[in-house]
Formats: sequence, C-alpha cells, structure tokens
Amino acid sequence: MSNKPVPLTTPDIAATPQETATMNQPQESPQPVITPEQLAALLGQQYPPTSQQAAIIGADTGPLLVVAGAGAGKTETMAARVVWLVANGIVHPDEVLGLTFTKKAAQQLSRRIRQRLARLQIAPGLRTIDPAGKIAKALAASAPEVSTYDAFAGNIVGEFGLLAAIEPARRLITDTEQVMIARQVVQDFTGELTQSVKAATLADTVRQLANGLDSHLISEAKLTEETRALIDLIEQAPRAPRQREALNKTLQEIIDRQQQRLELLPLVQRYRQRLDDLDVTTFSQQLAQAAHLAATYPRIGEQLRRRYRVIMLDEYQDTSHAQRVLLRSLFGTGDNSLTVTAVGDPMQAIYGWRGATASNLANFVYDFPSSNSDGTTCPAPKAELTVSWRNPNTVLDCANLVSNEILGSPTNPARPVQPLTPRPDAPAGDVDIRLLADAEGEEQAIVSWVASRYQQALDEGHADEFSCAILVRTNKAAPPLATALAAHNIPCEIAGLAGLLFVPEVADVVAFATMLVDPGMDSATLRILLGPAVEIALEDLTALLQRARNLQGRSRIPGEDTQAGDSLEELADHWLLHAPWRDRTGADQPHIQQLARQLAAAITQEPAPRAGLADALADLGERDRYTSGGVQRLERMSAMLRQLRAVASRSTIVDTLGEIIRLTGLRVEIYARNHPGAPGSSGAAHVDQLLAEAARYQEIPGATLRGFLEYLRLAEEAEGGLRSGEITPAPGRVQIMTAHKAKGLEFAHVVVAQADGNNYPSEYFLTKAHNTWQKTVTEFPPSLLGEDSPTHHDEALPQLILDPDMNRKEIEQALEEHQLEMKQHLAEEAARLLYVAITRAEQDLLVTAYRQTKRNRPLGFSTLVDTITSTYPELLRYEAPVAGSDTATSCTDDLHHEAESVQRTAAELELFQRWLAAPLLGTPPEPIAGVRDSAAAMGVYPADHLQQRRAGMVQGRAIYDSLAAACPTASEDPVDAEQSATTAARLVSDPGNAVAAPHAAPEDESLVAGDDAAAQLVNLWQQEVTALIAEQQRQQQATVELEFPSDVTASDMVAMASNPDAYARRLARPVPFQPNRFAKRGTALHQWLEERFDGQGMLDFDDLPGTGEFDPQGEELAQLKAAFQHSPWASRQPAFVEEPFAVVIGDTVVRGRIDAVFHTGDDPTAGWQVVDWKTGRVPTGAKREQVAIQLAVYRVAWAKLVSEKYGVDIPADSIDAGFYYIGANEFVAPSTLPSEHTLAQLVAHTASRAVAAIAASDADAAETLD
Repeated sequence: MSNKPVPLTTPDIAATPQETATMNQPQESPQPVITPEQLAALLGQQYPPTSQQAAIIGADTGPLLVVAGAGAGKTETMAARVVWLVANGIVHPDEVLGLTFTKKAAQQLSRRIRQRLARLQIAPGLRTIDPAGKIAKALAASAPEVSTYDAFAGNIVGEFGLLAAIEPARRLITDTEQVMIARQVVQDFTGELTQSVKAATLADTVRQLANGLDSHLISEAKLTEETRALIDLIEQAPRAPRQREALNKTLQEIIDRQQQRLELLPLVQRYRQRLDDLDVTTFSQQLAQAAHLAATYPRIGEQLRRRYRVIMLDEYQDTSHAQRVLLRSLFGTGDNSLTVTAVGDPMQAIYGWRGATASNLANFVYDFPSSNSDGTTCPAPKAELTVSWRNPNTVLDCANLVSNEILGSPTNPARPVQPLTPRPDAPAGDVDIRLLADAEGEEQAIVSWVASRYQQALDEGHADEFSCAILVRTNKAAPPLATALAAHNIPCEIAGLAGLLFVPEVADVVAFATMLVDPGMDSATLRILLGPAVEIALEDLTALLQRARNLQGRSRIPGEDTQAGDSLEELADHWLLHAPWRDRTGADQPHIQQLARQLAAAITQEPAPRAGLADALADLGERDRYTSGGVQRLERMSAMLRQLRAVASRSTIVDTLGEIIRLTGLRVEIYARNHPGAPGSSGAAHVDQLLAEAARYQEIPGATLRGFLEYLRLAEEAEGGLRSGEITPAPGRVQIMTAHKAKGLEFAHVVVAQADGNNYPSEYFLTKAHNTWQKTVTEFPPSLLGEDSPTHHDEALPQLILDPDMNRKEIEQALEEHQLEMKQHLAEEAARLLYVAITRAEQDLLVTAYRQTKRNRPLGFSTLVDTITSTYPELLRYEAPVAGSDTATSCTDDLHHEAESVQRTAAELELFQRWLAAPLLGTPPEPIAGVRDSAAAMGVYPADHLQQRRAGMVQGRAIYDSLAAACPTASEDPVDAEQSATTAARLVSDPGNAVAAPHAAPEDESLVAGDDAAAQLVNLWQQEVTALIAEQQRQQQATVELEFPSDVTASDMVAMASNPDAYARRLARPVPFQPNRFAKRGTALHQWLEERFDGQGMLDFDDLPGTGEFDPQGEELAQLKAAFQHSPWASRQPAFVEEPFAVVIGDTVVRGRIDAVFHTGDDPTAGWQVVDWKTGRVPTGAKREQVAIQLAVYRVAWAKLVSEKYGVDIPADSIDAGFYYIGANEFVAPSTLPSEHTLAQLVAHTASRAVAAIAASDADAAETLD
C-alpha cells in the first residue's frame, strides 16, 4: 500500500470557505450567571472552594495552565470547572472531553464529573439559573467523554486514518508480540552487522528503537543526518598535542554506538514493514500516526473543535512529544472560546524513561496561546494550586526541601510553582528517618514501625480500615518485606507486579498445556507430577523416567553415554570418531573422512524429538514397575492427558485452557483457598487474566497453542511474566509497591524504603552507569528530542554543543561534560520521585536506608535526605555504628561474605545430592554443617501442600463423611428429618465427635427442639447435603438422560446419518470445532456467489483501500471463482439465492439455507430445482449417500414452502435437487432421495440411540479415569 496521502474527500469533515472563516473566528461565550461559591452551595457541598480553586473554576473560557502540587485537589477542581461551565450554559455536557493516562484515572475523573452533574440536575435551585430548562434537558440527554490519551489517539486514526492511507482498523499488539515479530525479522535478516549481538537482544533493541522513533517523531533520515555529522566531526577533528593517530577507547566506543544505531535502521524498516504486512500496530506507532494526521490535515482539528468545546488535559507533565504535537495541532488555535485546561505538576514528572517530555508543561502556554482583543496572541494564563489537603505539616516541610533543591528558592520569580502550604487544620504529623546497619536491620525497622501502628489499629477496633504503604525502589525488594510482615501476622499484598505466569494456579495451567504440545519439556511435567494434582512417590517418578528412556529407543555407541536428546549431527560426529572400521587399513584415508563429513553435512533435519515424561505418561508400559497407589494416579493423569489432547486437536486455545481448568478442578481449588467474595481476594482473577491473554493471542492469524506457549515464554523476558489479574486492594492490608506505582495514591502511614544514594541523588548516583545516548543505541541525542522546528526542542534536556574547530581532546571533554549533565538530569528525575514518595503520607512517614559499600565508597542516605536531616536533625535516628564503617572494614566484610557465599553454595550442592539419595519417603537427610536451616531446607517428600490448612481440611472431611452417612439418599426413604437434623447439628457443634454413629441419639435435643432458628439452619444443611448426594449418585448411574434438541439444522441431519453416536456425544458435551481454511474458503465463495447473483452495492469490499493486500483464501478462491465463471451455471439466473427455511420433520424443527433455487417454465407449481454449491471434492461410496440427506431436507423444505405459498400440495419428489462441485465441474443429482417419512425416522432413531451412546461414553471415561 502506498503511503502517499489521499485527497481530503470525506463529506462529514468538508467545510465551505464561509464555514471555515466562521470556525476560525473567536466566538462569544455566554456570561456566567452563578459563581463557583454559589454553585458549591447549590450542590450542597460541605466546603466552598478556596480562593485558588474558585479562580480556576470560574476562569474565563480559553486556554489555561493549572500547576497543581501533590494533594492540592486537582481532580476536584477539574470536575468543578466542568460543572461550572455547564451550569452557566457555556457548554453542553457532551461537548466536554477529558484526557488522562490510565483507565482507572479516566474512570475516577468521569465518575467525579458525572456525579456532580447528576447532583446539579436534581438541585432544587437549578430552576433559578435555568428558567427555560435548557440545562436540565441537556443534562438528561448527554454526558461528557473521558478517555485515555492512547485511546483518543486510536480514535483519531480509526476515524481519519484513510485520509493518509493508514489502515484504521489495525490490531494493537503487546510488547511480547512485538518481540515475536522482531525476532522473526532478525532471523530473516541477511545483512551484516559490525557488532556481535545475541538474536534475542537484537530483536528487543530493534523493537525499542522503532518505538522510540515513533514516540519522539524522529525520522530515519534526520537520525542518519545527525549521527553522520557527529561521527564525521569526531573522526575529522585534529589531534591534540601528544595524542595518538588512532582514536582513544572512549571516543571509539561512542562512535561504535552511533554506528550501531544506524546499522539497525534497515532492521527497523523491515520490522515496520512486517507490522504492515500483518495488519497490526503498536501504541507508539498509532500515536505517531495520529500526530501526523492532526498536523497534516487541519480540517480534522476543525471538526473536533466543533465537537468538543472544553478539553481537560490531566497529568500534562507526563505527555510525550508526539502527544504534544497531536494536542497542539488539534486545539492550539488561539480561540478564546475554546476552553483548554492542562493540569500538571513539574515536581511529579517521573516518567522520562518512558518517553515523557517534562518541558511540555512549561511549553503549554506557548503551544496553546490566548488571543488579545487586537487579534494578536500571547502566552496562555497560568494558575496554581498550592494548598495541600493531604499532608501534615512536618511531611510538607520535608517535601518542600526536596522541591527547593530542584525548582530553586521560593523567592525566585522563575520558579514554576510555589511550595506547598498546609490546610488550615493540618496536624503536625510525624516523620521518622532512620539509617540502619544493614539490609536486615532496615527490614526489621520497617516491620517494627508498621507493626506498632497496626497493633494500635487493632486495639482501637478499626484494623479493617488500616491504611499503610511501603514504597520501594525496585520490585525485587518487595517479596522479602512481604514475607517479614506475614511472619508478624500483618496482612499485606504486593501491588502492581507483573508476574502473572509465576502465580501458582496459572503456572499449573501453563504446565498442563505444555505437556500437550511439548512432551519432552520435563520441567512442566515434573511440576504436575510432584504437585498436589498427582503427587507421585519418588519410586514411581524413577520408574516413569526409566520408561521415558525406554521409549526413546535410541541406540548408543559402546562406551558413550549418549543422551536421549542428542541431535543427528552429534551422532554423526560419534560415528566419525568411533565407527568400527576406523581400525581397518586405510580407514583414516582422507576420502573416507571426507565421506563421513559429507554424511554429517547431509543430515539437515531437526534433532529427533526426545521422549519425555509426558510421553511416558501416555504409554506407561508394564504396570508392575510402579507402586500400587502410583499406578492409579498415573493412569488417571494419563487418561486426563488423552482427553485434553483430543480437545486441543479440535478446539481454540481458550477452550483448551478452559478444559484444563475444568478437568483439573483448579477453579474449585482456587475458590476453596481464596473465596472470591472476600475483601481483597484474587479469586480466579489470575486464571481469568490468562484466558484473556489467550483470547487476545487467538486474534493472530494462524495462532496455535504451541505458539501461545512460546508467546508466554517471551512474555517472561519482555513483560516480566505479563500483568496479573486486576484485584481490588483489600482494606486493612499493607500495600507494598514501587514509588512509581504510588503516584496518585495516598495512605495514612507511608514507609519510603531504600532512600539511599544508590537509588536517589548522591555523588555516587552520578558515577553509576546510566542509559544515555552516547552508550545506548535505543536512546537518542537531545537535539532530536522534541524537535519539530529549528527553534523547538526539549529545553529540559542538556544540549551538546560542539565547535567544528575543536580538537579531539576538546571534543572528548565536551562529551564527558554532556554525559555528566545527562546524569544530573536523571538525578533530578530521581529527586522528583522521592518527592512523590514523601507526599503520599497523610499522617506519618518513615524514611529508611542502610549503610553499604559501592565501588569501595561508603554509601548512606541520598543527599536529599541528608538535606532534610541537616535542616531538621531531630528527625534522624542512627541505628548503625558509625565506627567500623570505614572503607577498609567494609571491603574486608565484603570479601568475608563472598567467601562465605562460596562455602554455602558448595554445601547446598551437597545438600541437594543428599536429598536425591534419601532412601525413604518423608525422611529428610541429615543436616549439613555450615548451611543454615539445612534440615528445614531439605523438607519432607512428598511436600505437604495443605500445610496449615491440613487440620481444618481433615476435620471438614470427617464432618462431611458423617453428614453424608446421616442424611438420606435419593434411592431410599428419608430418615426422620428431626433425627438427621439433630445429628448434623451435633456434628457441626462438636467436630471432634464427627466419627460417631450416624443415627445415634442426640445428646442435646435443645439444639433442634428449643431453637427454631438453629433447626431451620440445620434443616437447610440437610437439604443441601441430600441434594449433593443425589447429584453424585446420578452422575454414577449407568445411563444419562439426554434431552434431544427440538431445533436442528440440515447439517445436523447429515451428521445423524453419518455417525449418530458421535452426534449424540457432541450434544451432551458440545466442543467447538476448529475452524479450517476450507470452511473459510467455502464461506467466502458463497458470499461472492450471493453478491454475483443478487446484485452488488455501490462500493465493493475489494475496492476499499488495503483490502487487496491480505487475502486469507489466496489463489484457491480465485481458481474456484474462475471455474464457476466458465461453468454452465454462470449464465443461469436463480430465482432465489441463500433462501432461508424452517420446516417441521417429525417432531423436530429443521432450519437451513438453500444456496440457489432455479425455476423453468411458467407454472409456479412445477419446474423447481434446488442446488447447493460445493467447494470440496466429490464424495464417493457411503459418504455420497450420507451427504444426500442435505438435498433431501432442502427438497422437502422447498416443497412445503411452495405448497404453502400457492395453496396446492406439491410432492417433494417433483422437485429436482443436486450438488454442483465447482472445482471438479461436476453436477451430482442423486436418482433417489429419502422421503420426509424417512427423514423423520432418522431423527427419531438418532434420539433413541443418544442415551445409549452417552452411557457408553461415560462408562469408558469412568473406566479410564479410575
């Protein structure tokens, strides 16, 4: 497809010159009739807006920048401004567009605005400001639109993409799918690269490079020009005095990285072309396309400005350059009647690593100018929100010290926002800053601090409202803290982790799926065999492994321990070295060796598949090799795998995974362990998320279960194991999350952990290796970032300035200084992250770090924390001995720990070997000296998967067994209800006596006789248990009642005739059939025939842009079309095409569609012929007779339809019927077809056999599984 823009011809966005002139002129807005304070009173709000909030809410229409500090009520103010504009009749609700970053934030903003508007709609005083009722009518009929920035860009492409020949309906793909496509591109690449890089790493680099170019709107030509200029400048610069001829290592490395970036551009081009070929797109590509459309076609903005008159831009400091161009092109017109409000905080710009451009906030006033009365423009006005409604005084003092380090003194007029001030009734708050001796000490200090506050909540009776968060710098720091909190019985959860594939139940489903498609992947099989689903003994595992080796059947060369997985190439090498003829005379002659090498080179097939444990499960061999209990478990698992393989062979990926979950009872286990209704419970959210991922993957053409498993493997690398299921945080639990995840949240108690110089600004931070453009190919020079004209670039980034007259030494110094400036820029972002973390606290705050050594340099707090403690020394508590922390001691300690680690590793290896050699089940080996908790580490095999739940499960099983014995069954007369209820009540009230006789006299009749409520409850239990037992007995019956459908299709009739038993089984256990290309081909051809005979629309599908690029039927469909065009049927015109019918045959309604009905002669009661088009082969033998059932149904149906229409009885045998096989050019018209009576007998016969068929199926399944 050509990328050349097409002319703008879309009717709905075309405008006359007069309309365009009117749209470009400022429009008068209605005068306000109510103030923000009056509106708050009208809505019954408890507190009126502050003077700062009121000024923003009631500001004139036009562009406005609102700089709002943390906790300053920006969301409330944005919602109030929208309501004020609606209440004053300045805008209709559906003319409001709100944009933010996350779906959750969009939902919150939308909910806030809608709630306020709903309150306005029913406000008693609305009539005073809206006597005509126009506002009330608008509120009842419309609502504002709130979306994410990404979704908005997608809508732009979807609505206007065809203007630039951009396919608007492309599928968005995830990072993992991007990696899959990039890897294929890398594998197919035949060019040369100067740098040696692993294919997997190279693929991810190509993906990141393409996304970066799109996000920053950098053209490949501009990147090449900029890079070549830098390389030439360095290489051609004169040498400084006493410099060598060759470039030194530093400059050469910089040149190599720039050259490598250019070398990857052909791969980026191929990667983008592959995306086009697959008709998919990425978020960054979609955003770049939206920005291009908005900047290239001004009429898009004209239409959207007519649609939206109020635009609210949330978190504007986190927007990228592409988003800036998109929004500026659409709404930056200088029209004061267009209200564009951007809200952001420069101190919360923490996503530069994700492509955000921090200077967008400052540039807003220039990108969205305001109009003067004389027609000129000026920068948009700016307002501030600086009153913190969240933080106490002491916390604010700390936060303001951090902001002063970044933004400068409050007296500086250039400071973008003033420091935060506390609300009038703000408490003092409590801040505790601690420097600990080591990581273990920091962990203990955090747990102790949290435990004291949690205990206080318990004592005061509101533990379920306990609000606390521990903010860490990296995800890997979260699990140890969660373990430590759990050890102190403090409820907690780790928020926002990816790791879906590491959730136990998800890993089990993936393991089962892996066993189906990759039996040689023993790690998956071992997970299931050693888990609670099977839990086989070590003897059985050993026997199963031996069976796998037997199945391999690979001959071994004497003296060589050739593994089962050796490739054919390796065996050829063995033959070359160890063949018997080597000892014969002349065996070492060159021609013989050459022959052997040619043999090895000729073996080009893939390595022979290795027989794995799953293969052994499918073919267990002699049963006497296993234990008696083990053979039962293995046979049950073997039967389950056979059933799953049958499902997988004909089902979609989602259906296969769903069947795994059903057969294994995994969902029941999840709910038993984690009730879905409990607060904060994950329930089956993680498993459902896996199914959702599978559903998305199924959209890929040619998707298979094997491909999906490969996709999951890549997801572990690209996305950290995919995002887990969405879980609502439980009240009363400590939330552990990264500081980035905490943005926008607030908690009563906050811990800022890892506040050291390694994670936050310090002298050491500036010496660390950071990803900058000089040494990282996926980063770009600052001169290219944010550059859409020579005078607009990202002023927040330091710029590299090189003079052509510089020598190499001067260039190297300039590059080093620029590198330091880039690190300082990254340090500023880390400082803002610390500010974000501190300002999450509503009551009290703990900041911790521990003493450590980095590059022989002692390291403690970040310099920002040092600034706080130097200003407020009373906040600091040292819990680490200052003495002994010198460099020499620290280095000695490091060496000691390293030596200890080596010893521990060796000891743990020995421990593992002893575990393998343990002679008896459940008998751990002796502990090993030098390995802490070695006995505990050994554990007991089999593992106790129930652990602390075992006692309750055993007790519950005893109660259930006793209740089952006490309650009546479905096949016998019920025992006395009062006696059974009393027995049940006694068993439940005294579980320890659960094994008593089921019909023993009750010890306490008062439980039933004296307490009606208890009697009703116990009777209810009795009914439920009785129903469960009856259901279990029905499931164990030899026959199963099957209700035959009263409505079938003509294809069902054919299936009945072909195999009634299989049809009956499908009725009882319907499983979707796997779509195949032949079915799709037939569907496409039928559509073409229908259009050919029945007329075409004004615009054919093939005439749409892009539809000619991908045809899933390919040449076969074209050949079938050509064959039909040359057939005698092409010249005939059917009377009816795709004619639907519904007739009663016997007691069953049969529905279907007749492809074509032809008529000859003038008599409407005669001369009819029904024809069914066929794209497959002409059947033979019994199959030919079976498919004739379809024609018989069509003939009977058409006879009834014609008879009913003309009021005469037309016999079915007077109507001709036949199949036309297009590919073979053969018309098949059976001489005899079954009558209506015969068809009715077929239905009745199939229904009578259905029960027997299902019974046999169930008996086979029960025998196999048991």
